[in-house]
Amino acid sequence: PDGIVTSATVGVTGTGSFASTGGVSYDNLVDLMEGLDPAYQGGAGMKFMFHQTARKALRKLKDTQGRPIWEPSVQAGIPNQLLGYGYVLNNDMPTLATSSKSILFGNIEQAYVIRLVTGLDVLRLDERYADYLQKGFLAFQRADGTMQDSNAVRVFQTTSTA
Repeated sequence: PDGIVTSATVGVTGTGSFASTGGVSYDNLVDLMEGLDPAYQGGAGMKFMFHQTARKALRKLKDTQGRPIWEPSVQAGIPNQLLGYGYVLNNDMPTLATSSKSILFGNIEQAYVIRLVTGLDVLRLDERYADYLQKGFLAFQRADGTMQDSNAVRVFQTTSTA
């Protein structure tokens, strides 16, 4: 399958201080959000997706007035937000490093499609592990995934010299 990060269009390249904020700045995030086609801006399902180390850097960012852009929730059941949008924490995303695509923004459900070709086949292996009084299981399923609409997401990439 094609990954959503590798298939996504780079919306902005980082200009922030790598030492203090991992190469991302408030202006970069605004540019990333504004890099989406206007048809996709402001709709339901808009989210950020990033690694836990990127979240740590983002929580330290402040806007031009010196206010944190991270908005902790004060209500039970309401998640924290970044610039008014929810986020998905995905530790399979790249960490903030030089030339990495580390922050994704957009409507992930509209952008990426997962296709399950077959049902899940499960085999129970009784004899193979009988010497140890154990049972083994083998599962197989054909699946695929690819970018469906590249206009629905953009990715932030740090500079190679950050």
